[in-house]
Amino acid sequence: MTSKIIPIYVLTGYLGSGKTTVLLALLVRLKNEGRRPAVIINEFGDADVDGQIIGEDIPMEAMLGGCICCSIRGDLSMTILNLCEQYNPDILIIEATGAAHPAEIIEGVSDASLLTRTELRTIVNVIDARRLLDTYLHSTRQETRLYISQIQSAGWLLLNKIDRVPIESLPSLEEWIRQYNGDTPLIATIKGSEGLGFLDLDSQMKPRESIEQEEGAGDAGDFASEKEEEGTDIHPSLSVKTYYLDEPINRDSFHSFCLNLPHGVNRMKGIVRFDGEQGLHLIQYAYRELEMMSIRPQKTVQEVLVVIGEPETLSEVNDTILDIIGF
Repeated sequence: MTSKIIPIYVLTGYLGSGKTTVLLALLVRLKNEGRRPAVIINEFGDADVDGQIIGEDIPMEAMLGGCICCSIRGDLSMTILNLCEQYNPDILIIEATGAAHPAEIIEGVSDASLLTRTELRTIVNVIDARRLLDTYLHSTRQETRLYISQIQSAGWLLLNKIDRVPIESLPSLEEWIRQYNGDTPLIATIKGSEGLGFLDLDSQMKPRESIEQEEGAGDAGDFASEKEEEGTDIHPSLSVKTYYLDEPINRDSFHSFCLNLPHGVNRMKGIVRFDGEQGLHLIQYAYRELEMMSIRPQKTVQEVLVVIGEPETLSEVNDTILDIIGF
């Protein structure tokens, strides 16, 4: 009897685009349908924030301290293999870090030793509409190249957080996206959870070779050669600082700090307690917008803050963070 093939779905998208919200919605739907998902979460830092809010009943592996498209790419195939052999899931979902280059993830997932048991079904790219709108004004060439490569590689596109941009800007955003991927389904969403139709498709994503040869793929196609020529990390503009918390923090001080963060802080996430309040809060900061949501995890979690941004900026805000968390 031939063993079943386990479909793999990869979630990509720049820092703070809404990938974890999509992941949680996916897991709810799959469980309601009686399917058995497994999850791999890749965090750029060394703390597993997103993984701590996944239920204990879902097999999960966290790949920390790097990006699965480069520094820990060699571990990806073994992590997939171990999850599949130990839990035999019906479906495997990989949430890549926001800095991940999809072409290299495809290589990792498509390892020859795994082709008999797994199939990369599609890549879902979650795009932050407000950040994309600002791309024309403020993004660096490196950031823009990453946006383009993620869009080109996707078999399903979610233009997310459309409630945070003027409605009249949506046609121009779609036109910009269509320059780099003209035929993939493009769904406009507010929280990403409205665009899960890719689960209903049986078709497999287009191979990497066709991605690289598409018209306009120059920026993404130059990725490997640029990396070799420069001899540097592919994420030289990003750094990570992780703060483990032993005590509650002051809500007002933290809120004020977040609202005044400099542009060089791309992303902050964490799980914290506030003085005088019961329970834990999930912190999500991206693109100068802050969400603090009360949560009730199903398992013991680590209180932690993870901050991602430009190295110089993280150094500038470090002392303030230490004051807030009582170090």
